[in-house]
Amino acid sequence: EAGFAVDQFGATGNFPSLFRGLQTACRVNDLSGLGAMRLRNSRFENNQIAIHSRGVKAPEISNNTIELTGGNGYIGEGVFLETGTAYAVKGNHISGNENYPTWGVMAWNTGTDPNEVKQNYFYNLTVANIANYVNTNGSVLNPKGLQYLCNYHENNRYDIAALGINTATHGICAEQGSSTVPAGNQFSAAFTNHVDIYNHPSGVGDIDYYYQSGQAPNTTVGNVNSIYSSNTNNCEDRGGTDLPSSVYSSLQHFLYATDEELTYPENRRDSLYYWVRQWNSPYARVMEADMLMEDGNIAAAIATYHNIAGSFEMAEEEASEFAYGKTLLEIRAVLAGEAKTMKELDNTTVDQLTAIAENAKAWAKVRAQNWLTLYDGRQFTNTIL
Repeated sequence: EAGFAVDQFGATGNFPSLFRGLQTACRVNDLSGLGAMRLRNSRFENNQIAIHSRGVKAPEISNNTIELTGGNGYIGEGVFLETGTAYAVKGNHISGNENYPTWGVMAWNTGTDPNEVKQNYFYNLTVANIANYVNTNGSVLNPKGLQYLCNYHENNRYDIAALGINTATHGICAEQGSSTVPAGNQFSAAFTNHVDIYNHPSGVGDIDYYYQSGQAPNTTVGNVNSIYSSNTNNCEDRGGTDLPSSVYSSLQHFLYATDEELTYPENRRDSLYYWVRQWNSPYARVMEADMLMEDGNIAAAIATYHNIAGSFEMAEEEASEFAYGKTLLEIRAVLAGEAKTMKELDNTTVDQLTAIAENAKAWAKVRAQNWLTLYDGRQFTNTIL
């Protein structure tokens, strides 16, 4: 729950941390909204799941080498983002084994915020990038959600795949890149049964894919409108309120930097509050409420959360998730008022958490599941398409 940071080590910082032959090499179950995960400059070899982020906000997963072999009866998984948002998945080298199924990065219900999987190298995988369920706001007029940018693909069966069961709300951002800044992905060279972009024909929304010279997708399935742009993506981070790369990176900086890396370490918490308030999203208000709760400002936490519904437009499925999240926060408020830990639960509260774990769909579901795992050790496996 508290999370961790992993990086290269040694006097000169030249030795990557190594994780080899594990069922799950690195995993964080976030249940308070403030679990943390930073994994950089490390090696992952022959693990069933290399990196599993369950509900973590602002995880940083960058510049790692992940070698997957897969095996009989299981899929080799590189980076599994099981809800969570404001993530940085950038600069990783992920490779697979053509004899067994593997995937590179899975984005499972990561919500409607602008997010990017960017500048990674994917080689010899069954699916390099796979998105399940809600990773978009479903809008074509003001599209937001997950974009794949500046990734290099080689010898993958599928380079990008989006799967869902609701064309109105499921899928990835309706614009991949733009006319002024195309997506910048290099797809695998064509071979038998290879697909550059698989956009489930009856399960996810349409996308406009903007490409630059020499990077046109050759094979697509589903509603993919490939649009040529005469401009070039130089793959630098973009700013602006609709794609808050600077906000995300600032949150990650103040979450993970050591005291020695901060000019004023005593101001770390104030800096986190500042940047989370620059992030215009219902998920940011959840994070702010979680911080307030952790700091003992229970009334302010509840008021902040209650303001979400009237401040943001959400589709019914997403609004329902935030209603479940409200119940989770109120349970925490009761426990805090009674000076109880998150493991000191009565039967009524356990029943509430169980109902949310069973009936919610995305981040509130995973948070309730994580809480029950902490409480009595039960494990959960959510449906993957």
